[in-house]
Amino acid sequence: MATGLTEPLRRLHRKLTLAIWLGRLARQGAVVLALAGGAILVARAAFEVSPERALWFLLPLALVPFSAWSGVRDKVPSEQGTVAWLDLRSGAAGHLLTNFELRDERWSQPLARQLDRLPELPPIRLGRLAQPILPALAFAMLAIFVPLTRAEPATSTSFFDSAIESLSDQLKTLNAVSQLEEPIAKELQRRVEDLAKNVDPDKPEAMLEAIDSLRMDLGKEGQSAAEKAKELIERFGHAESLAGKHSGIAQELLQSGLRQMLKSKLPEGLFEELEALAPDLAKQFLEGGMKLPEGFELPKDLDPETMAALSKLLRDQLRENMGDLSLAGLADLAKLKELGNLTDLQDLIDKFHKHTEDCQKPGGT
Repeated sequence: MATGLTEPLRRLHRKLTLAIWLGRLARQGAVVLALAGGAILVARAAFEVSPERALWFLLPLALVPFSAWSGVRDKVPSEQGTVAWLDLRSGAAGHLLTNFELRDERWSQPLARQLDRLPELPPIRLGRLAQPILPALAFAMLAIFVPLTRAEPATSTSFFDSAIESLSDQLKTLNAVSQLEEPIAKELQRRVEDLAKNVDPDKPEAMLEAIDSLRMDLGKEGQSAAEKAKELIERFGHAESLAGKHSGIAQELLQSGLRQMLKSKLPEGLFEELEALAPDLAKQFLEGGMKLPEGFELPKDLDPETMAALSKLLRDQLRENMGDLSLAGLADLAKLKELGNLTDLQDLIDKFHKHTEDCQKPGGT
């Protein structure tokens, strides 16, 4: 290789090596800074690490220059490639490549003339090389030095408000489908109102205890109402079954069931059906302010078909009541199934039917 070619090759090789190393340094440094910035944010937010201590997360940056240098030599062009680049930059006459290949002094003069035309090597574009690392560096610095404010969790009453609203809805359902005694109804209403007025999220255990206690009491009343409804459903079912053969027993069952069921106001929808089915009976309710009048007696002239239809109407209303109690979480209908039949049909006949001599005759009851 001609002496004149050695120095340009050496300068270009050094410049290429430096540019490649700086590029790898910027890219790898950007990755390390981004990861360190993320780790710093987590450490400061979750573990309250101070900015001074957070600087230790940047320690891996010290290894980046060595990591970047490790692959530089494989990226630098060979001598032949470097000579080709110089030949192209100096006019592409081919003298540099010919001299490099033949190493003949006869080409020294053409080589010198072509090297005179070689311009200065282009500068390394530091701004372009730094593009990957600058955003990562800014992110890491922000993660370290920007003050983090820890927002205090706002005291929320939404959970308790929702639970109390649910209890209020349960009490409304209970009042609508059962005949709670007035002192019990007032006491339950007072407890719901007290809870609503005195929500204290700073004493969650006391609030939860009061809510659970009220929910249990409402559940007891609801289950009791469902058991009574089940008993009346069976009673009205027996009345419907006996209306044809034992109209007296059916009327007694119907009347006693009505007295137990309708201590409170008659539902509007039920009154309309009752008015169409038994106008005289509906009139008694209307005169009593939609309540069961004192000394209530069923009309004596009720025919079996009307008694059966009335029994079915009341039974359907009770079933709807039980469904409402169950949907409100006030009754466990599965437990009611375990109770079985509360009264046997023959037991009711024996209880209410007065036997006569005719009962002993063939076909008698």
